[in-house]
Amino acid sequence: MSPDLAAKALDRELRPYPWYIAVGVGNADDDQPALFLYVKSGRHRKLKEVSRGWCGFKVIVEVTGAMRPLKRKRA
Repeated sequence: MSPDLAAKALDRELRPYPWYIAVGVGNADDDQPALFLYVKSGRHRKLKEVSRGWCGFKVIVEVTGAMRPLKRKRA
């Protein structure tokens, strides 16, 4: 399975959870393909399971907090 297909499968698995933001593909520190999982909070049982790996790929969990739009100043 390619990293892109693994990321799509992980996205389908986690999409129902409110703490999930997105999953991306990149290289880990060891230059091996990895899945980067972006979440609002890192305190969930499912994350413990997924952080062990997904479809043979390393999963790196990034806790970003809630996303919110940038406030722009009026010109």
